Amino acid sequence: FGIQIIAYSIAAPLQTEKFYDITGCGTYTICAIISLLKPWKLPLPDNFQSILRLHHPRQLLATGMIIIWSTRLAIFLFIRVLRAGHDSRFDKVKKKPIIFMVYWLLQATWIFVTGLGVYSVNALPKEVQSDLCLFDHIGAAIWLFGITLEVIADNQKTEFRNNPENKEKFIKSGLWSLSRHPNYFGEIILWYGVTLLCSPTITQVSQSNPEIVRPLYAYFVWLSPIFTTLMITKLSGIPILEKSSDKKFGRLEEYQLYKERTNVLFPWHFHTFSIMLNKGKSRPGRTFRLRQRRRKVNEKQLKAIKIIQEDNWTNFREWLKRKGFPKTNLTLAEFQDTGRGMMATRNINAGEIIISVPKKFLLTRESLKDQLSRHSMKFTAHQFIALYLILEYKKGKQSNIYPYIDMLPKDFDNMPLTYGKEFFDLLPYNVQVDVESQRTKFERDYKGIKKFLDGQPDFQSKITREDYLWGWLCVNTRCIYLESKSSYDVKDHIAIAPFLDFLNHSHEAKIKGEFNQATQCYEITTFTPYKKGNQVFINYGPHDNFFILMEYGFVIPNNPYNYVSLDREFFEISLPEETELIRQEKLDLLLHHGFYGDYSLRISEISFRLMTALRLRVIQRFNVSTLEAQGIIRKWKKTITGLTEIINPENERLMYFHLKLICDNALLKSETVLEALKVFDGTRVSLSHTKLLWLESITILRSVISIIQDFQQEIFM
Repeated sequence: FGIQIIAYSIAAPLQTEKFYDITGCGTYTICAIISLLKPWKLPLPDNFQSILRLHHPRQLLATGMIIIWSTRLAIFLFIRVLRAGHDSRFDKVKKKPIIFMVYWLLQATWIFVTGLGVYSVNALPKEVQSDLCLFDHIGAAIWLFGITLEVIADNQKTEFRNNPENKEKFIKSGLWSLSRHPNYFGEIILWYGVTLLCSPTITQVSQSNPEIVRPLYAYFVWLSPIFTTLMITKLSGIPILEKSSDKKFGRLEEYQLYKERTNVLFPWHFHTFSIMLNKGKSRPGRTFRLRQRRRKVNEKQLKAIKIIQEDNWTNFREWLKRKGFPKTNLTLAEFQDTGRGMMATRNINAGEIIISVPKKFLLTRESLKDQLSRHSMKFTAHQFIALYLILEYKKGKQSNIYPYIDMLPKDFDNMPLTYGKEFFDLLPYNVQVDVESQRTKFERDYKGIKKFLDGQPDFQSKITREDYLWGWLCVNTRCIYLESKSSYDVKDHIAIAPFLDFLNHSHEAKIKGEFNQATQCYEITTFTPYKKGNQVFINYGPHDNFFILMEYGFVIPNNPYNYVSLDREFFEISLPEETELIRQEKLDLLLHHGFYGDYSLRISEISFRLMTALRLRVIQRFNVSTLEAQGIIRKWKKTITGLTEIINPENERLMYFHLKLICDNALLKSETVLEALKVFDGTRVSLSHTKLLWLESITILRSVISIIQDFQQEIFM
């Protein structure tokens, strides 16, 4: 305990956890050696021969086990923390001295309890111990097996993580194919081995020399492996890692199957063990029942899916086939949760190319330059492709790409750019701002196109503003980006890829999209496996629902990238003693230091930008020309750099008070708008999208308000 308290007294002011594990392992070694040498009782050995003479082989063996295990683990954990830069277990607690101290004291308890067997054997006089027996050999063998298992498992996982290709994958090879935590299994059984080596001789001495060891004490040494097992399986190791893995990979069917087939600790498969118990005859067990349950779920899902067999889809597929489009394992289907999307017609493995679009099918600025007047080359790729699509649409069945045109949406009522004013005004303010920016871009593009069409009498009377808006939104919602070495702006490297653009977006999909120079095709490779009948997705990127609705016309329930913008509320907040001049001085400071705007909340998370800006706004008696104000500003700057967390307790109290006030106002507005939306036609898709935006904003705001209230009660009450 003393060593841990000393180490804590150094670590706490530095707020570092980097030598937590190495201190723990070092303490094991120190305690084992001290219990062996007993410097207060025996003379310190001056050479190796005297160590052998003064101590029993069992004592040397048990102490050696502790030293080897703790030294190996200390080196391994220290290197891991250095590479990672931190230990995620301590990200929050190291800033809370009392809780941080509890962690160090818990480690001291762990060292004391788990080492009971070794400390007890070392405390016994050499003369009362029996010769090495069968239990000693079995215990040593179990320890050797356990530490070997732990070392191999740790090395396999380290090698797996060091491979950049495995960044978003979970390990399921080697020992990890037999157990989800083989390293912990090894650690647990090595302590059973140590205790088995130590316990029999302690029991024997307690019976023959009860004045040295009380009989009951012989059983206490078994607390060592039992305590280790409980800590690893119930408190510290496995529960934390399982929760983390479930959060990261839980929705992957491959991971669910791995969990179903692989024991959390013991290195065997449930199915294999079931066969062993039944003398080679498999019987329906847990795995079988899970598979049957999943099969029934899949059958229900398939019944809820409608395979599209409409004429325009059939014509489109036949057109692709005639033109030499590569065969795919996807077909268009209607899904209950997302509407139309692409369904896998067979099982698709991670690493497979799900679609390959030949270059001749890509609609790009370069591929279409011969289709329009050379003067139109001054247009952006967006303008250019949009104009081409509307011209082809006007041709009807005479168009060379009519089967594809016939598959495109007939309208874009789901896009905020097309909303009527009354409905548009009920969108979140930041969405309105972004859509107005999008509208400006469209109007600029249309103005350029109209000027071009004025010089083309054949086109002028055929294309209206509404026509061009349709083509413009087709490109906006369906285009992909291509890498290029040309001098054009990167936003001009866009293309329309027929068939590929029917794939829906999911933030969970892991893909790679690139143009393959060897095959001259744009290829999508999935790193997410799919079962036959499942919808196959691509990933547009880590976008929130505000962006997705504005750019693509849909929203995703429970989108992890969602946020609430509080820019408007921040700038409109009225603060006592803050004149317009002082307010402007504060805003100028925020602008100068890069903290002007972009104030957001996420689920149970307050942005650092918002808290930093509010700390400045609530400063009282603010005048940049006074020494007092300059001192406070210096303290505020230190909160930006991390040199200090707060300006002073009163400033922090005011910051949280006004933060809650802002959140309360935003919550009230969200609930008011949600109520106002009830007057609109409930069948409109755009209505359900807008409602979801506000509902998720309400969820985020309530979660943050709850955090603020808890914090205020904890700190200021």
